[in-house]
This record gives sequence, structure tokens and C-alpha cells, in this order.
Amino acid sequence: YFYDIANDYDYIFIEDVGKQAMSPFYQSALYRFFNELYKRKKYLFITANDTLQVLGGDEYWGAHVTRRVEDLCQLVEF
Repeated sequence: YFYDIANDYDYIFIEDVGKQAMSPFYQSALYRFFNELYKRKKYLFITANDTLQVLGGDEYWGAHVTRRVEDLCQLVEF
């Protein structure tokens, strides 16, 4: 599924990301998704009410996912 999205779309929008506890399985899947976008040089837009540091906490996305998001995105705070 990740490969289809990465192949079929140039721009990926993820709207209103919230902080919710994720299992290691979901953190791994999210990392694989972002990593695939990174490898294929796709554009990723994420909106959230929390900072990347909050979302990057171990109980949420985790540091490895956050690092990949930092590689993909330019942080803009309002």
C-alpha cells in the first residue's frame, strides 16, 4: 500500500495529526511510509496542533519517525 501511494502521488497531505499512543508496530509502519516518500523524493505536508518535539515523544511517533519527518518537511509554526 505504501508503495502505491508513493508511486501514484507527488504530493501527500496529512491533515490534523494528533498525539495518540502508537504501538511499536504502528510506529514502524509510519516510519516505512515516510521513508518510502523520502526515498522517492515526494512532497509531504503535515498539519498538527502539537510541535514536532511533542509528536516525536516515545509514546507517540517516536524519535526515528520524527527524524524522517524532519528530513522530509520544512517546519513552519503559526
